[in-house]
Amino acid sequence: MKEDWEKTYTEVNMTDKTLKLESDSRLGYLYRVTRKDEKLLRKTTLKLITVDTKTSGYRFRTEELDSLNEDYLRLTAKYTAAQEKVIVQLVETASTYAVPLKSFNKVLAPLDVIVGLASAAFNSTVPYVRPTILPQDNGIIELVECRHPYIETFMERNFIPNSVRFKQDEATFHIVTGPNMGGKSTYIRQVALNVVMAQIGSFVPCKSARVSLIDGVYTRIGAGDSVEKGVSTFMMEMLEIQEILKSATKYSLIIIDELGRGTSTYDGYGLAYAVSESIANDLGAYCMLTTHFNELAELKTSAKHVVLSHVAALVTEDGITFQYAVEPGVCSQSFGVNVAQMAGLPAHVIQDAKVILGELENAHKLGMAAGTVSPDAMVH
Repeated sequence: MKEDWEKTYTEVNMTDKTLKLESDSRLGYLYRVTRKDEKLLRKTTLKLITVDTKTSGYRFRTEELDSLNEDYLRLTAKYTAAQEKVIVQLVETASTYAVPLKSFNKVLAPLDVIVGLASAAFNSTVPYVRPTILPQDNGIIELVECRHPYIETFMERNFIPNSVRFKQDEATFHIVTGPNMGGKSTYIRQVALNVVMAQIGSFVPCKSARVSLIDGVYTRIGAGDSVEKGVSTFMMEMLEIQEILKSATKYSLIIIDELGRGTSTYDGYGLAYAVSESIANDLGAYCMLTTHFNELAELKTSAKHVVLSHVAALVTEDGITFQYAVEPGVCSQSFGVNVAQMAGLPAHVIQDAKVILGELENAHKLGMAAGTVSPDAMVH
């Protein structure tokens, strides 16, 4: 084809720049010249076979190129057919391995999980322990100095361990308060992970662990929506809570990371109180709830088996230092303004926020003193 191309553009007094040899996926090889240069072809003695004429130019073949193109199209079709036949044979051969591969995967998958858990335990800088698994009716979950199995692997400093103890009919509902970024979410998630790891037969990142069998883990964590379904973030939160209240049992572990945030303060507090009271009194399930509604401490007076704890933080003139240790009692404040300051918000915004916060706190204290506002009124 190259020889015919060179011969053709020489014959018609053109160059390889003006007479193009092109390939079309359907038509094969052909020559193309611009509509302007087409006039030069009328003077040639070569017999030309027209393919088509378009705005992009005039396309044609010589008799030699036409013959070569037919050979090319025939060989291409033959090659494609042979290639498809090989592919069919490959697929048929590969399909014969489907059954043994499925059997292999059934063996490999649990082995992969077991090796992964063993590797995590073996490579941990702080030892994992073998948990004591108790019958479901024992109603005890006790994790001493438990750690987060994933987060501790990439921390540059030592992970701060924390303990938790559940006992049916004694201490089942844990309310965890404290500042943003103080470690509340990590704490309740590590508890859930340790319980799951213990129940599937793994060693756990604790100093010691006793775990009664549970029938499920239910979570309400994070903030998300479903715009395409018309479900807002708050509605998604309520749907998750509805599923928990409907499906959880006395032997379930419930993890709730914040509740009632996507509505007004009073609505949110009222819902958080009512849901917490229902889980504590009606379900009696193992539950951990993180919240910035410090007033939920009042739940201890109306709900059974409530445990109050908070993540410690040290506040100085220089700012706030998170200690990540879980201690008994309720946190005195949420330190939201302090965290905003750490994030780099403008100084005048921080100052205005502190003034407004102070006014609101004083108004609340005055209302409480005058008897116009009470936790019971907020709930009921």
